[in-house]
Amino acid sequence: MRPVVITASLVVLALLVAGCTTAPPSASATPSSTMTPAVTEGNLSLHTTAQMVAFVHDAASFARAHGRDDALKEIMNTSGPFFQGDLYLYAYDFNGVTLAHPLQRHLVGTSRLEERDAGDTLFIRNLRDVARNGTGFVRFWYVNPAHGNATEPKLGYVERVDGDWWLGSGVYLPVDPDPVAETVSLVEEAVRYAKANGKEAALAAFSDPNGSFVRGDRYIFAYELDGTVLALPADPASVGTSHWNLVDPNGVRMVRQMKDAAQGGGGFVTYVTNHRLNRPGLWAKHVYVAMAGDDWFVGSGTYTS
Repeated sequence: MRPVVITASLVVLALLVAGCTTAPPSASATPSSTMTPAVTEGNLSLHTTAQMVAFVHDAASFARAHGRDDALKEIMNTSGPFFQGDLYLYAYDFNGVTLAHPLQRHLVGTSRLEERDAGDTLFIRNLRDVARNGTGFVRFWYVNPAHGNATEPKLGYVERVDGDWWLGSGVYLPVDPDPVAETVSLVEEAVRYAKANGKEAALAAFSDPNGSFVRGDRYIFAYELDGTVLALPADPASVGTSHWNLVDPNGVRMVRQMKDAAQGGGGFVTYVTNHRLNRPGLWAKHVYVAMAGDDWFVGSGTYTS
């Protein structure tokens, strides 16, 4: 799916990232929620993207600790902690068969892999494919029971529980569009792909302008630690050259800072660039980077102006 890039202040970005990169809480004997109180609008609670991610992590942790049957029972319980107004869980196996859906119970036991949303996308298949990589975000259209079952844009977040099934949740847009959370998720997905498939295959996938790692004008780039370009879909001719000495108009040595952030365990760098797919000009970009191997790193970002 093609995510929408939305401008956000760095303060908001930092808060959302902090919420989305927290390690999953340890499972307790009973399911619990680590979320802060949601904003309310009438009878509807409006949860943030960071709260949704924590909610899904909590449920997946509980499922791994207590088993599939107990987890599915709790997901279907509309009086339990895994049902919080607009925020609820759904669960599927990797064949697309619905295992739990508290608001559409008639779907349990049916396969939805060929079902399309209002945007004509195979949204369950897309969610399933992201879950195979561990975690991630997908945008799609879905009925909103709080608005008379009107079909509205939704941001879904999913997590693989084990090799057999996955679960997820979602927030309706534009409640809390979160481009930074999607950037972090894309980079984490790229790191997992590189570790699973090797450097050569990963770089081929990252460099493919029509591949799954190019999403709108968000894409994965890759560098050696010495600044040599390994993958850059917005400027493929630069592959093999060095960006080590590049300086943006504000004096930021972006590749050096990205290398330091990646080696420090992953982090953010903001700079000005002309590397934007099909969009000439200079753009402020807020990127997240992480090590993909011992001697190279990957990153992606959102344009903030």
